[in-house]
Amino acid sequence: WDIEQVCTSGDDLVVSTYDAKDGEVEHIETMCLEEGQYRFTIYDSAGDGLCCDSHGGGGYYVVALNGAVILQGAEFESIETAVFEVIEPTCDQAEVNVTVFFDDDPDETSWSIARVSAFGDDVVMATFDAMEREVKMRAEHTESLCLEEGLYRFTIHDKARDGLCCGHGHGQDGNYTVMSHGSVLAHGGDFVGSNKTSTFNVTDPNCNRVNVNVVFDDYPELTSWDIRRFSTLGHEIVEMEYDAGNGEIEHTESICLGEGQYKFTIYDDDGYGMCCESGEKAGHYNVTLNGVVIGEGGEFGSNEAIAFNITGPPPRQSLG
Repeated sequence: WDIEQVCTSGDDLVVSTYDAKDGEVEHIETMCLEEGQYRFTIYDSAGDGLCCDSHGGGGYYVVALNGAVILQGAEFESIETAVFEVIEPTCDQAEVNVTVFFDDDPDETSWSIARVSAFGDDVVMATFDAMEREVKMRAEHTESLCLEEGLYRFTIHDKARDGLCCGHGHGQDGNYTVMSHGSVLAHGGDFVGSNKTSTFNVTDPNCNRVNVNVVFDDYPELTSWDIRRFSTLGHEIVEMEYDAGNGEIEHTESICLGEGQYKFTIYDDDGYGMCCESGEKAGHYNVTLNGVVIGEGGEFGSNEAIAFNITGPPPRQSLG
């Protein structure tokens, strides 16, 4: 396939091209385009498209612009062409920024943001692969997205399964931060395994924002927390939950909540809280509502709960 910029002079400019290799299962290509009109063309040398012959295993293609699908298909013969237009984006919703400071091995790192669907089929809104973008070691890169209100899942991947950070005996630590309107939605760098996932809500920037920050003790895998809302019928509805993993040092989550009665609860599976056996590192947590601390601590047993009410819109911040 290729993408060409359509020029009024008639001399169209090829801005991207890709020729699939034998044995490939899936390929994702990301690029930045300036304003203009473009032509996407996909080719099939056998003349039977991507879908669906007697050999089975039909394929398909999807072209997305700023997270929205603009082209998709599978059934064609030798060639299929579609024209689309790129205009300067304006964000009248929520701007979400993903910043990654890469370690000494950027080719190992990629990330994605998907909108969580109530039907279980998450919709990928954006992806970034440092190897495909040829990111240099120890570089910093920021991607900006315009997202409508909803629940999203950010996942960062590391092929070497050692995260971006910390203390492997050599090289430069890395980290990632996901922010919207000055609030941290996800942050980290030190994780074990092939990926780390955080969920967050995108809502009105003038929402009542609750931030949960936890600095873990020596046993982060024993710690979890949730925020629940009390319904008018007295039921508890989970608004946010997090289960920490082995090797985590610190984690921050942020959520936007409407009016209602809520309860934050932090749990310790061993029943000793996060603080403070002799000779071991103490942990602690901090919960804020619109920047005001509503709960903090570390010394508890199997769990500790903080009840709080939201009675209206957040207070407006004075300027100057």
